[in-house]
Amino acid sequence: MKNVNYVEILKQLGFPDYEAKCYQALFQRESLAVGEIAKIGGIPRTSAYDALEQLSEKGLAIGIPGRIKRYKAADPRTLKEKTFLPAIKTTELELEDLEKKRKQKLLLKESLQNNMNSIIGDLNGLYQHNRNNRDPINRIEILNSPELIHNKYIDLYSRTQNEVLAFMKPPYTCDTESRFREQIDVQNEGAKRGIVRKIILEMPPEDKILEYFEKSATLKSGDEEEIKIIDELPIKLFLFDRKTCFVALEDSIKEKTSLTMLATEHKAMAKGFVLLFDSIWKQAKDHFFVKNKKYFMDDFC
Repeated sequence: MKNVNYVEILKQLGFPDYEAKCYQALFQRESLAVGEIAKIGGIPRTSAYDALEQLSEKGLAIGIPGRIKRYKAADPRTLKEKTFLPAIKTTELELEDLEKKRKQKLLLKESLQNNMNSIIGDLNGLYQHNRNNRDPINRIEILNSPELIHNKYIDLYSRTQNEVLAFMKPPYTCDTESRFREQIDVQNEGAKRGIVRKIILEMPPEDKILEYFEKSATLKSGDEEEIKIIDELPIKLFLFDRKTCFVALEDSIKEKTSLTMLATEHKAMAKGFVLLFDSIWKQAKDHFFVKNKKYFMDDFC
């Protein structure tokens, strides 16, 4: 008999450990007593009795009556017929089932992609139509999650044609690097379209001034932009083309850092904010001091 350990192979077929060891031991001689089988298999004698009975029921072992009962292996072709071939057939059926499910998933994927392109195209047309035909009461949007605020900012900026005015102060919606980069990208695209951009920044705490302005260097996207600074701003605000207002609503709980923004296309409101912006712009500076050292905004932008 080749020096091959068949136990692991038999266990792959579902044989319990002791049965597999007993079955392999049976092929050491023409017949063996239970004690001999247990010794060869390295298992307890009492466990060998149970394992051999199970093998006999499966037709893989044959008991030989006598004063000392002995066992011998059945024809190995029985193992093929009763174990290997059923296992192979089961595996083939499972593979066929997996292939069937794979084809179903591919069809589902194709259907989803087709429906996505069709439905999103239709819905986008309706969405744009409704946005252009809203009544005044429905022109106000309240957004209170960073994701919604970020997406609205991107949308408004991408549709701007001429000018953006901004009061910038905490809290900020750029809570992730990807959102920060996306906002920078839409601002750069706007600069390429010739959008004029004026920003007034609120002075941060003294210990964070330089860090804040080093990051703010990315705010400036082109020559058509100006940035000034002031000690305190009354609100957080963006004005797009002097008609669309995107303004923060102050939370009554001062310790709360969450942000709620109101978006509306309202020319009268926008006109009032423009007057406010122009007034503060005249007061704002193009420089600031840190420990008696003077820094110009151009040093950062």
